[in-house]
Amino acid sequence: MDRPEPMDVDVVRYDDDEEADHENGNTHKGNASRKSAMATHLTFRSVRAAGQTFRVCAASIRGPIADDQQPTLARAPVARVPAQARAHAPAPAPISAPATAPVPVHERSAARAPATAPAPAPAPATRPAVSATREPYAPPQRLQKQQQQQQQPRTIVSAPYAVAAGNRAQIPCDPKLFRNIIGPGGRTVQDLRRESGADVHVPSQTSTDRAITVRGTPDQIAKATALIEAIIAGASRRNEPYTHFLGLPVPLPSVNPELHAAIRDFQTRLIAAAPPVGQPLLRAIPTTEVHLTLGMLRLPTPDHLARAVDALTRATAAIHEAVDSRSVRVGLAGAHSFKAADRTNLVWAGVIDIDQQVAKLARLLLDEFVAAGLLLPEEATRLPNLHATMLRYEPSRGGDHSRAPPSFDATALLAIKDVVVDDLRFPSVQLLKREPGPGPEGTAYFTEAEVALP
Repeated sequence: MDRPEPMDVDVVRYDDDEEADHENGNTHKGNASRKSAMATHLTFRSVRAAGQTFRVCAASIRGPIADDQQPTLARAPVARVPAQARAHAPAPAPISAPATAPVPVHERSAARAPATAPAPAPAPATRPAVSATREPYAPPQRLQKQQQQQQQPRTIVSAPYAVAAGNRAQIPCDPKLFRNIIGPGGRTVQDLRRESGADVHVPSQTSTDRAITVRGTPDQIAKATALIEAIIAGASRRNEPYTHFLGLPVPLPSVNPELHAAIRDFQTRLIAAAPPVGQPLLRAIPTTEVHLTLGMLRLPTPDHLARAVDALTRATAAIHEAVDSRSVRVGLAGAHSFKAADRTNLVWAGVIDIDQQVAKLARLLLDEFVAAGLLLPEEATRLPNLHATMLRYEPSRGGDHSRAPPSFDATALLAIKDVVVDDLRFPSVQLLKREPGPGPEGTAYFTEAEVALP
């Protein structure tokens, strides 16, 4: 294999620490190793130098480097050749001078210019004039839909409280009532869509939207709006407290003193059968307050009350027909409770409807008040559970009622099945205020209106 030709080069040799400084870019670090660097003029025929590293310099320095001197290193990048490749590297080709004389700088651009004159640049294209008022961008389909909506006449729905525009209406609603519009399993809103033919959208209860959206034709929107507002009115009414009730009060003590004596005797036996710890907390209902409840009413305003009085008065003829122009008779017997025997707070006497007249009367009155808009249809689906209240458990009667249990064990009381009275005749059916007050013969419920019974 041919060896490279001998070359004269100037090198600066560094020890290992100085080499590490150059590898890390610390070429100006003045350490002890740099001061001990030596520069010699070497002539060699090969580049084999095992264990040592050489760097080629542009200038040579011979002899030791003084403390105030620094070697001048070449600025050209240094190429490293692995030791295995150095022995077989070919000799670099000599650099020959250019065959022609260099061209002056000021003549280079002219020398590169083409012989023919360049073609004239094309004239810039003229831009169309921009209109002073520019229409907002919209895709063709959306623009067409907007134009169609603008051409359609606006429809105002006549239903109250509905805010309508175009083919939709928004019905304000309390978010707490959204569940009433949706119904169990979504059945109510599905019925609304089927009956009206409109698309009804109810927001979720967590939404900030406080309106129900209805879409469809004007007739569909009007029908859906009426149905929805009826549901809203009914749900709002259910959140109101009961203020009045339809009932059958017992005759006054002056009319039937034996009846009141029998009721008081029954109450005394019930209290005596109660556990000793619960006896002081039981209150016997005054006999002048004993009655049968036929239906509970919510009459929050004077207008509602006036409508209720009118509904009861107009039903006079129908009431007499329902009872076949006979006296309404019942019997009272046995002790009962709405809750479990060991968790009771109310004890009442069972009602025996002798001629089924009470059931007929209750059904008639419920239907009349639904027709008058004073009862919701779902409130009149079932007849009331007829009862005559005898005792109430009141923990507050014990003074420190915080320690009293909320109910008592009435197992012994409910075992009493004696007949209180076997023929109780009611003189009238009445519209009564729910809160009792002082009466001519004791505390009683205030009578708003009444219809005398045969």
